[in-house]
Amino acid sequence: MSKQKKKAHAVKTTDAGFLEKINKKYVLVIALVAVLIPLVINFSPYLFEDLSPIGTDIVASKGQTSLYQQWETETGEKALWNPNIFVGMPTYHRITPQIIQFDSLIWLLNEIGYWAFFYFIAGVFGMFALLYYKKIPWYVAVIVAIAFALLPDWQALVGDGHFTKLRAIMVLPWVLLTFSYFFDKNNWFGAAAFSFIFAWMFRTQHFQIVFYTILLLFIMYIYPYIKLFIDKNYKRALSLLLKFAVAIVLTVITAAQPFLSMREYAPYSTRGGNPLQIGESHESARSTGGVDLDYATQWSLAPSEMLDFFVQRFHGGISAETYDGTKYAQLKGQQIPGYWGQKPFSGNYNYFGIVLFLFALLGLIKNYKDPFVMSLGAFVVVSLLLSFGRHFIEFYKIFYYLVPYFSKFRAPAMMANITFIAFLILSGYGIKTLFTMEHPKDTRLLVSVFGSGILFGVIILLFKDSFSYVSPVDARYQAEYANIFKEIRKEFLTADTTRMLIITVVTTLTVLGYYFHKIKKDVFVVVLLAVVLIELYPSYNKAFDKIDLGHKENVVTQTFKENELTKYLRGRSNTDRLLVLGKEFQSNHYAYFHPQVNGYSAIKTQLIQDINEHSLYKANTPEKINWNVINMLNGKYIITDGLIQKDFLEREAYSQTAKQVLYENKNALPKAWFVKGVKSFATPEEMIFYMNDTTFSPQSEALLSESDKLASDEYNGEGSVKVDEYNPNKLKLTVETDNPQLLVVSELYYPAAWHAYLDGEPVSIHQVNHLLRGIEIPAGKHDLEFVMHSSTFSTAMTLSWIGNLATLLLLAIFGYLTFYKPKETTQNQQPEN
Repeated sequence: MSKQKKKAHAVKTTDAGFLEKINKKYVLVIALVAVLIPLVINFSPYLFEDLSPIGTDIVASKGQTSLYQQWETETGEKALWNPNIFVGMPTYHRITPQIIQFDSLIWLLNEIGYWAFFYFIAGVFGMFALLYYKKIPWYVAVIVAIAFALLPDWQALVGDGHFTKLRAIMVLPWVLLTFSYFFDKNNWFGAAAFSFIFAWMFRTQHFQIVFYTILLLFIMYIYPYIKLFIDKNYKRALSLLLKFAVAIVLTVITAAQPFLSMREYAPYSTRGGNPLQIGESHESARSTGGVDLDYATQWSLAPSEMLDFFVQRFHGGISAETYDGTKYAQLKGQQIPGYWGQKPFSGNYNYFGIVLFLFALLGLIKNYKDPFVMSLGAFVVVSLLLSFGRHFIEFYKIFYYLVPYFSKFRAPAMMANITFIAFLILSGYGIKTLFTMEHPKDTRLLVSVFGSGILFGVIILLFKDSFSYVSPVDARYQAEYANIFKEIRKEFLTADTTRMLIITVVTTLTVLGYYFHKIKKDVFVVVLLAVVLIELYPSYNKAFDKIDLGHKENVVTQTFKENELTKYLRGRSNTDRLLVLGKEFQSNHYAYFHPQVNGYSAIKTQLIQDINEHSLYKANTPEKINWNVINMLNGKYIITDGLIQKDFLEREAYSQTAKQVLYENKNALPKAWFVKGVKSFATPEEMIFYMNDTTFSPQSEALLSESDKLASDEYNGEGSVKVDEYNPNKLKLTVETDNPQLLVVSELYYPAAWHAYLDGEPVSIHQVNHLLRGIEIPAGKHDLEFVMHSSTFSTAMTLSWIGNLATLLLLAIFGYLTFYKPKETTQNQQPEN
């Protein structure tokens, strides 16, 4: 051994400081306390001040669910259908059974604290546990876990109400940990543990993150698995395959609800690939059975926006960025249109920081022979290319057209969240690698990696005057203001790049100080933790400040304030609907008070989307508003931002606060009515075009597909209809007529779960006017009942319990055999290949 190597070896063996000497049995407790401290600080407003976020999606969810949740409270029943937005839409796919699972425990803990706090504990400690399992020093794992907690994008998820996504992301480290354990140990306990955790992720109901997780596991473990066959280790390969198959079956059974119910609903939703074939954009949706390609890739990450990973406001931050500069003192604290990237707008910071990225780069370079590290690097490349979406469309198309279910997803930029998790894991390997690097052998590599970070910042500052700083929305502003915004964006970039450069220099000096033995390991670890906190905490805090918080008991009163319009709607029959035209068309605000035609949901039914997109504002009238469609959808109350002069509209209320007018529509049709005739159409597109013409008369005619055969096509439309009961799960009518009739019911056609019974006998529901229900009624007086029932939902609820209990049984049995079996029965056993 050379003198140089002897010296390096001596340094590595004598460099054990205080952190190394801590007893292993205390490590997990210390780590848990260490990650809890920033979490408690971060969530103190939720935990100690009884505050909760009032984000866009939170308000939208509260608005659309309040009326049926009130009904649930009064009746004790579970609503399977939401009649309060979009002429109705299913809710049963969102119902998750409270099986014995971590998410059920968290909902119980929500009574004593904020649920997201407990999910963050799960996610952050999961990241620590994963790295600790991968032999990363515990103090390094703590640093990375804290960084995971401080990524600002997670705060945007909390503030905006993207809760399913947040839950899925926090479960992801545990999925990766349990699968790694299963693959390494090849035992039944590992298979059961993976199944238990993977079912938890499925139950978050964010299937796009679930898919990305599957892609991550596939890329990371397909090569090691194939290598078993290359090495002729067939026994282990087949054993893994068998256990994996059982784990997946248990996962699917445990997550049967909501998975199977969502699968039942999907073909009828905007993710089902069944839009009207009007315009070329829908051809891709029809061919793939998902959303159309343009819609799917609208929220793509432009390659240049990767710079925001390291310079928080390279592209100006978010669309409503708070000015904190010095150049325009009069604008201090005001919101300005900061974002100038290529997405429609930005409401979050895709920021990771430079420090841990440089360590991730180091870890990848020095550990590329490790299959786990190499696969993580491969995933980073694939995930970034996918996140580019429309900016790298040919690559995206491969997945969009060929990979099952991929076409149902949108917002490719979301993939960057998973890329960040891969960066974090690699950074753990990078910090660990630093502790084993040899001087002078690794000097060039170390200087190159961290020097590139410094060079990166210098280049940005040198070329900052060459960037456009122009957003597509700037055209709406006067030239004077547009120029000010450009200057502000440049100021943001300069300030954040300078800050990044200073942090990179400090990090580089600290790394070199340790490498050249000027700084002890304990000191280095403490300084590194401080640098990570200094880098990420202001970014986290900036994202946190964007969250609109309110006291829990005041959220409803603050958000859904009474005004003259809501007072007028109070007590009105819920069999009539409201339509909001104008700026709040995609809002659920008034749905909190009264059922409405319009609204917002990330996934709505395709039928109402067809009407919104191709009919509601496509009438052959001067104002383009299709009043015939509004009438047939029970649009009795109309709220507008301004005055509308129509003979059939009577002004009933005006809100000075909201600057909105409420009209009563005298032409609105009732909940159900008899028609005089039927028209048939070869395609739904032809039907929609006819509905857009002023000759369409929904009160006297019903439109059907040519393939839908009725007993007659002519009726006299005479008879009476009375609504006896109307709630989320049931509609009861008394109908009476002297002749056979066709009854049109202004409720959404959804054959998957709505069933009709005439005098107790099942009858067919016909699809009329593209989105409504039609029932053939014989002469006489009859009881007509619509009942919401999904056999898929009922079966899935039972299956979830079966899968859950089976998984728990396997965990208990094989956990005992793996960890507690008496030594005398195991000492002679050989480890499984």
